This record gives sequence, structure tokens and C-alpha cells, in this order.
Amino acid sequence: MGSHLGRQGVRIRLPSTSPVGRGDPGRLRPIVDPARKRAERSPETDALKSSAANMRMSLKGRQFIVRHEGQPGVSQRLHHPTAASGVTIGPGYDMKDRTQASIAADLEAIGVAPNVAAKAAQGAGKQAAAATNFVNANKNLLSLTDAQQAQLLQRVIAQYERPVRRDVRIELTQYQFDALVSYAYNTGGGWSKVIKLINEERYHDAMMQLSKYVYSGKQRVDSLVRRRAAETKLFLYGEYR
Repeated sequence: MGSHLGRQGVRIRLPSTSPVGRGDPGRLRPIVDPARKRAERSPETDALKSSAANMRMSLKGRQFIVRHEGQPGVSQRLHHPTAASGVTIGPGYDMKDRTQASIAADLEAIGVAPNVAAKAAQGAGKQAAAATNFVNANKNLLSLTDAQQAQLLQRVIAQYERPVRRDVRIELTQYQFDALVSYAYNTGGGWSKVIKLINEERYHDAMMQLSKYVYSGKQRVDSLVRRRAAETKLFLYGEYR
């Protein structure tokens, strides 16, 4: 962040960012440089902005989450991905903070038989060893199709759109909104700090802050490192990868 001397010799801090999709990303360069160069040749970075309060996640945004949350051979069944998570199924549908009733309703809505949905919903609130034991005892209880996994995400994504619509005070492009919803879906902490910087239009600083949240408990998780890097490239340069 630069500075200059204002009136009466008071040093004024200047924003560290330039328009999204342009400018030197500074310390973010190792993460985003290829995406930045591609964006310079793409009209995507000139996309129209809208009030965040009126936005919804796009299909491309939901597909982005599915790519990063889905694990072929794993995510279609009940699993326990990290020590900090609960029983999970599909693209990051974590049951730790959900009720049995809501889980059963969500699963039935995507075509899971009621008796199977009710049994899977017993994973509600479980974590640590209890979650692992439940998964091991029910690993073959159900297997979601790719379409069902996408439907499950679409059913619940509104609850992760809400904090973005509520807290962001500036206009966003669709891809900026999608990046922040992805972060809300798998935040790992730091929401208020990141959003404060977004509202100040200090985009590069916000993405540097976002990149810190790559831990499950005290363990650094490689998949979260990749996720934060992908969200950074999406927010700054509109790259859905």
C-alpha cells in the first residue's frame, strides 16, 4: 500500500489495489499471474456490475464449487473429509451444523428414498470420531449421481448467498459475487476481515487476507490452498477454474 502527504503534513494511506483484472497484483503474483495475463486479453474483466443485494450465484459459479468440492469415488457417498468437518455428502454438504429434519428434507428433495434419507440424517451434528464412526458404519447407505450432487448444492446455495448480499456494500460483477459465495460456502474463518477490505475496494489486500484461511483446525489443507487460489483468480480475473 502506498501513501502520500496530504494537507497539514498528514500521511494518507492509498488503496493497494487497481481495477479488477488489471494492474500489478503485488504479492499475489505467484498465485495469479497466468490468470492475470489471460484476463488482459479477455473482455470478461469488463463485465457489468450490480448491487450485491440483488444477485444470485450463476450456474458457472455452482459448477466451480462442484469441481472444487467433489471427489470422484468419494463425494457421492457419506464421508468425513477433515477433523473439523462433520459427516459430509456431495459437493461439501456438511451435516455438522444441520438438523436431522433439514438433512432428510434436502435428501428427499433430490430423490433419495425417505427411509435412506432419514438414516443418513442421523449424521447430523456429529464430528471427530463420532462422524468417522458413523461414516464407516454407513458407507454404502447411499450413492448420489452427479446430477443429484448438483441439485443438492442448488438447493442449499441460497444460505451462502445471503451473507454476501447482506455484508457487501459495493457493486460486484457476477464472477466476483460467485467467488465470495464460494468462500462463504467453505470459509474456514476470516469473513469479516475479508469483506471489510472488499467494501473498501482493496481487492488485492482482500485476496491476500482470504489466502490465509487454509486450515482445518491447526492442519494446513492442500485442497484449501488450491481453493483459495482459485477463488482469488475468479474474483480478480473472472477465471472459473
